[in-house]
Amino acid sequence: MSTAFAGLAARSPYESAVLIAGGSPSGDVLPCLGKEWVVAQVEGTSPSVAVEGTVDGNTWYPLLLTNMTTGTAASTITAAGLYQVRVAGLVAVRVSETSSADTVIACAV
Repeated sequence: MSTAFAGLAARSPYESAVLIAGGSPSGDVLPCLGKEWVVAQVEGTSPSVAVEGTVDGNTWYPLLLTNMTTGTAASTITAAGLYQVRVAGLVAVRVSETSSADTVIACAV
């Protein structure tokens, strides 16, 4: 974990943060109970990132993320950039990526 990320994760409102580097096909879980949004920064030349949400912690459903620059919405992120998804009412979000060269930083705010 980078020093910058560790500092970011330690400060409110970013206490719910996850860093994925080098591939996490099974998914890393980001708690988001009581949070309004998840914002993800995706880096890499050809990312493939999926984000799913749950209300019971067992059943996961794909979420539609919006590129914060273009306004384009998709269930899989295939370009580097900043993305957001509303998570009010969800217990957790799972972020999975299949390209080992990608980095994803996701924060629940």
